[in-house]
Amino acid sequence: MKIFNKNPSTYKLLRESKLLVLPSRQRLCKERNSFAPAVGFQQHNFDSFKQKSLECKFDHEKFALLVIDEMSIQGKDKLMISDVTFYYNLSVSENVVFKKETGELVGYVDFGDEQLTSLSSNENCIANHVLVLYLRGITNKDLDGVVAYFATKSLCTQSLFFTILEAILQLEMANIKIYGDGLAVNKTTFSLLAQNETNSLSYRMKNPCDLTRYIYFIQDPPHVLKTVRNNLLSKNKKLWNNGSISWEPIRQLILQDIKLLPRRFPKLTYSHACPNSHEKMKVNLAAQVLSETVGLELKAKGYTQMSDFVLKIDHWFDLLNTGLFEYKRKLKPQLKPYTNINDERITWLTTTFPEYISNWRKQAESRSDFHESMVLSKTTEEGLIMTSKSIAGIIVQTLKNGAEYVITRRCNQDCLESYFGHQRMLGRRSTNPSLFEFGYNVNAIKCRRSLKSSNVQHCEEDGQCLLPRATSHHGSSESKTLEAPHCSAL
Repeated sequence: MKIFNKNPSTYKLLRESKLLVLPSRQRLCKERNSFAPAVGFQQHNFDSFKQKSLECKFDHEKFALLVIDEMSIQGKDKLMISDVTFYYNLSVSENVVFKKETGELVGYVDFGDEQLTSLSSNENCIANHVLVLYLRGITNKDLDGVVAYFATKSLCTQSLFFTILEAILQLEMANIKIYGDGLAVNKTTFSLLAQNETNSLSYRMKNPCDLTRYIYFIQDPPHVLKTVRNNLLSKNKKLWNNGSISWEPIRQLILQDIKLLPRRFPKLTYSHACPNSHEKMKVNLAAQVLSETVGLELKAKGYTQMSDFVLKIDHWFDLLNTGLFEYKRKLKPQLKPYTNINDERITWLTTTFPEYISNWRKQAESRSDFHESMVLSKTTEEGLIMTSKSIAGIIVQTLKNGAEYVITRRCNQDCLESYFGHQRMLGRRSTNPSLFEFGYNVNAIKCRRSLKSSNVQHCEEDGQCLLPRATSHHGSSESKTLEAPHCSAL
C-alpha cells in the first residue's frame, strides 16, 4: 500500500514483474477509500484522533494546534461521471463532478451541513477554494492530520466562526486539548470567538470545554514578517518613529556590497534589495534582510532608528523560532528553548515588544502633520502584537503542564503548506486538484502517513526542527536523541 500511494508506476512494474504476488490496483483503491471522501466533519476522523489520544502516556502529548488555511482548486470546462469524462460547453470555469453512486454533484459551496452552508452568501455557487482544518500535535507528531475540509468561494465570517467552534468542541470530546488556533483570516472572526474577553485586541478566548484554559489566536509568524518587510518597501509609506524608517538605507547597503570583493554580506543579493512580486512571497528573503547583521551595520552607519527597528524585528522572529538545532548551530541566546515561565524573553513578548509597537503609533499621532503612512499598517501591527502575546501564553501554559522545555518553531502554518504541496504533487501536471480529486488525495496522504515505519522518529522529516517525543507506543519511552525524556514543542 505504501509503494502504491508513493509511486503507482513503481507498484505496477513490481506487479507485472511477477517477483511478488501483489493485489490489484482496484483492490488497494477500495481498501484505501473504505471511507468515501466527503466535505464537512466526519465522525471516523474524530474516532481516529480519540484512539491516538488514548495511546498517549503523558497528558501534554494530547496538546495540539488547530491550523486553518485555504487552497485554491482547479478549474476546467468538463463534467466527470465516475470514470467517464464528457466534454461540453459550461458557463463556469470550475470543475463539477457527478457521482453516480450517490447522485450528487460535487463542486458547489458545501460545509457538510445545511445550516452552515445556508449562512454563506455563495450557497448555490461553485466553489473555487477548499478550507482545510489541520491538527498539529505539540509534542506528539502522531496527532498530525486533517480534521475536515470544506468547499468555499468567498469565506463568510459566520460560517467560519461556527465551523471553528464545532471543530474545537469535537476535538475536545475526542480528548485532544486545543492550545492554539493558527488562524489566517479576518479580525471579525477573532472578535466573535473572543466575545467573552474585554481586551481591545482579541488574541485569545476561553476554552468552551474548560474555562480554566485559553485558546490563543496566532497569525503565521513568517507571513507577519513578510508584511513588515512589505511595509518598508511600499512607496506610499514614510515610516517615522522619532526618526525616519525607510527601505532606502537597506537597499543602498546591499547594492554597494554586491560590488565589493570579498563581500561582507554574501547572502544578500539583488532580489533582497529590489524583490519582484514573486520574491516578496519568499520568507527567507525577508528574514535575511531584517537580520541582526544588517541591523548592526545600519547602526554603524548612523541610521539609529532604522537599526533599532531591524534589531527588534530580528529578535521577535528569533523568539518565535526557538529550537535545539538552531540554538546549537547559531549560538544565539534568543534561540534557546524556553524552560522557565519567568524567562525574560516571555516578558519581552508579552509587554516590551507590544508596547514598542503601540507607542510608535501614539508618538506619530501626537505630531500635527500625522498621516497613516508614518506607521505600520493596522493589520501588521495587530499581527505582531497578537502573535507575540499568544505564543507567550502558550509557552506559559505548556510549561505549567509539566513540559521540561518548549520550542516555538512548530508554531506556524508550515505543516499545512507542506500538506498543500503533497496535494499538488499527487495531481502530477495539474496546478491544483479539483474538489473531487482533493477528497481522494486526502485518503491517499492519510494512508501513506499511517503506514510509515514503526521505528521511533525523533525529528521532523523536513528537517525544520527537532520534534521531541516523550514516549511512543511503537517503541521505548527513552529518547535516544534528547537528554530530557519529557519535553514539549510548539
